[in-house]
Amino acid sequence: MQGQEKRRDMEKERYWRRVIGEAARSGVSIRRVCQQRRLKECQFF
Repeated sequence: MQGQEKRRDMEKERYWRRVIGEAARSGVSIRRVCQQRRLKECQFF
């Protein structure tokens, strides 16, 4: 069970690193990135 929790956290970390990197390179606002990805702004920050 503990190994699965760590794996899940790694997957989340990879996901957020990718989202943040794409947002930084896109040049659009965080609001727009969140709209495009159907995220709440509070999830991003």
